[in-house]
Amino acid sequence: MATAIEARGTFLPTPLDGARLLAKNVELQLPRGCVPLDIPGFVRVAQLIDDEESDFLAGCNIVDAEGDARVTLVLVRHRMTLETGDDAASELRRVPGTIDVLTATAGPTAGQALGPEVVVSTNAPTGPKARPSASVYFGAHDGLYVLYAEIDGDLRSLSAWSEALTSTLRPTPSARPIRWRAPTRIAPSATAIGKHKIRLPEGVDAVPSSRRTFGMLVGDAKDPLDVRESGSIVRLRDEAGVALGGNVYTARLLPPIAATPAAIARLTADVRGVHELSSKSVAAKQLEVSRVDGTRADGGHEVFAAFETAPGEVTMLRMVFTKEKWAAYAPFIDESLASVELGGDEPY
Repeated sequence: MATAIEARGTFLPTPLDGARLLAKNVELQLPRGCVPLDIPGFVRVAQLIDDEESDFLAGCNIVDAEGDARVTLVLVRHRMTLETGDDAASELRRVPGTIDVLTATAGPTAGQALGPEVVVSTNAPTGPKARPSASVYFGAHDGLYVLYAEIDGDLRSLSAWSEALTSTLRPTPSARPIRWRAPTRIAPSATAIGKHKIRLPEGVDAVPSSRRTFGMLVGDAKDPLDVRESGSIVRLRDEAGVALGGNVYTARLLPPIAATPAAIARLTADVRGVHELSSKSVAAKQLEVSRVDGTRADGGHEVFAAFETAPGEVTMLRMVFTKEKWAAYAPFIDESLASVELGGDEPY
């Protein structure tokens, strides 16, 4: 693969003195000679990003003397939240075809010497006719901005362009970066989970079951927080997208194998490969919640909690924590489960 990339020759970055494009909450400082995509190119990119959760914001080509496109820049906003720091970088390193991933700073905002933190990824071609690429990820509260560049050049060119792209993307002062914060209390308001409601640790949100995760976006099948269940009532995510994942769904008791909420919670944990299991009961206002804790193969922590909501049926909460962030949430789990009570909406 490296030999095929080297055969493309050198094509180093042009000066960053082209037009400036304002796209949502970031500016794009175009390199010299970057011309807007023609109609076929625009349509091709738009088709690749044909997604209700994504916005195609800008795109341009840099061509050589023969009129061949040597670099194609595309700016996309994905409507998902993600903190772009070391945690996101570690996830990107697991994606097949990744050459290098590092954290850097974007172009400075007005009045600032440095811009916010971004993650820069360089990637090998995805096929025989594809070009190597570099991507800059910037996570803000209004979405994940990705500046993607396909580069017809060797490894030296790829490295130079990935460095240049961190200055090309310039968040505006209104772009608020995502930052993970350790919880300090239980949230004051409750989240509906079917016919019940629960107060979660602060910073944990209920998101639509269809909302994508970072692993889904970059094609990483090993995203530890990508917890999917058919028929989920809600999915759970921390606001930065790097610490907690999970969902709430209904399940049937399985007598005589698992005839109680405690037994079905333990069976569920076991069949999902969670080990070193421990069990306890948490008293809520109107019911008992059975809690089972365990450890994942990657060192992360999982909590399964079940309570009976109808004869033979339980509501199951599954919460997955990264190894590094579990200690921040651990003091609040029992208090959160003890807050379960009637008062939510019908399951949807």
